[in-house]
Amino acid sequence: MKRRREKIKLAISKKLFPTFISSIHHQKKVVKKTLFLTSCAGVIAFLIINIILSQLIDSSYFRMINDDQRAGIYYLQSIRKLPQFSLELSKFKNIYGDSFEKAVFAEELSQRDLIQQIEQLLQKNPYSRDLLYRLFFLYDRMGKKIPAQEYLQRAKAIDPSILLKVINN
Repeated sequence: MKRRREKIKLAISKKLFPTFISSIHHQKKVVKKTLFLTSCAGVIAFLIINIILSQLIDSSYFRMINDDQRAGIYYLQSIRKLPQFSLELSKFKNIYGDSFEKAVFAEELSQRDLIQQIEQLLQKNPYSRDLLYRLFFLYDRMGKKIPAQEYLQRAKAIDPSILLKVINN
């Protein structure tokens, strides 16, 4: 009887064992295929995101890489009010020299010169509405609101309709 049981167990194991092995082999194939497809999907997603993001890079970055000094000036003028401005300015000065700093501040310097010229003209004619309005505009553009408002008030005192011109512009 013991022997018969062993024969039955052996017969059952022979029948079940090959299906068990093929089942494990099938599971391995499924796992490998899933890993391969997941890896391919990840690589494709990475490439698509990389292509999209590369199109969003500002063209001034590429001009700076190609040693275009104007791109550096534009960059520094756009970050003028940020805390890292002075560090970036010193990097560019090391590359291009001191004349680069003058180019970065050229617009501001020309505005200051223009303000000085207009203020000298205003001393000769303190009731010139156009000169007062121009000073308002220049100071406002530079972000200096207090002097801008003072010149606007003086211009409005001379010509009250100037307020309508400011509002309509």
